[in-house]
Amino acid sequence: MKITTLFLALTLSFGIFAQNISGYVKSERGEGVPFVSIYLKEKNIGIVSNIDGHYILPNTILTETTDTLIFSSIGFETQKISVPIFKQRTSAGQTNIVLKTNSILLAEVVIRAKNHKPKDYGLFHLRSAPARYDYLFPSSRVMVFVENTDGTDKIIQTVNIRMSCRDTKKSKHANKDRKLRVFFYQKTESGFQNIKVADDDILITDFSKIRIRHDVSKYRIPFPKEGIYVGFEWVGETNVIQERSRGKEFGLSVTDKAKKSHSWVFIDEKWEQHPLEMYRMAIHNPYASSEFFNKLHETLIQNTNFQIGITAY
Repeated sequence: MKITTLFLALTLSFGIFAQNISGYVKSERGEGVPFVSIYLKEKNIGIVSNIDGHYILPNTILTETTDTLIFSSIGFETQKISVPIFKQRTSAGQTNIVLKTNSILLAEVVIRAKNHKPKDYGLFHLRSAPARYDYLFPSSRVMVFVENTDGTDKIIQTVNIRMSCRDTKKSKHANKDRKLRVFFYQKTESGFQNIKVADDDILITDFSKIRIRHDVSKYRIPFPKEGIYVGFEWVGETNVIQERSRGKEFGLSVTDKAKKSHSWVFIDEKWEQHPLEMYRMAIHNPYASSEFFNKLHETLIQNTNFQIGITAY
C-alpha cells in the first residue's frame, strides 16, 4: 500500500512537472496586456504573450533557480520575479501577473487652417547608407527622435519606417505572424515615458513594401512643437520559446545623412543611444577585422540613424 501511494505521488509530481505553465498578464484594471515580453534575464530566452496577455512557458524554466523572469511591455512598469519565487507562485496556482501602467496623455492639439498641408519629418526620406541594422529579435524595440522643424503643434498623419528588405509570399522567410507595434515616447527628467495614443495597439502587418507609411490619422496623435519620439517593437511569434539575442531575416534601413544621433535601442530594460550600442556590438564581434571595424566606425558609429519618421499636418 505504501509503495503504491509513493508511486502515485511520484507519477502525479512528474505529470505536473511535465506540463506547461500557463497564465495571463493583466493590467491593474484586469485587462489582458498584449504581446508581453517574458524572458529569463541571464539565459536570454523567452516568449511573447498573445494579444490577450495569455502566456505559456515550459516547466523546465523552473530549473533555472539562479535566474530571473522579466515581464516587460510598452506602457507598463517592468516586473522582475526570481525563478524560485515564480516556482512558489506556480505551485500555489498563482500564475497571473499584474503590471502597473506607466503612460501619459498629451494635450489635445488645435489645428489651424494653414497647418493642413502634410509634410515629412524625421529621417525616413533621407538617402540610405550602404548598411542595415540586423539586430531585430523578438520584442526588440527601437525609436527615433523626430524634430518638429516648424515649431508649431501638428497632428500625425502617418508613421513611416524603411525596412532593408520586403516580405513576399515567395520568400522562404515569409511569416504571417510578423508585426511591428508602433509606440510614442516623450523624454522627462526621470527618463522616457510612454504616450498613450489609443485604446488598442497600432500594428503594422504588411511588409510587401520596403518603404512603409502607416496611416494613424484616426487617432489624432499630437505632434508637439517640442518634437516626439517614434518607436517600433518587433513582435515575435507568440508563445514560442526563442533566443532573444538572435536577429531575424528582416532589418532596418539606416542613413548616415543626419548631423547627429537621433536613434535609441532598448537594451536590458533601458534605453541607450544607438551608436553606443552599435559600438558595443562591433567590438565584441570576433569575426570583425581591424579594417572592417575602422570602416564601420567611420560610416556607421558616428552618425548612423534608423530611417524612421512621420508625416504630419
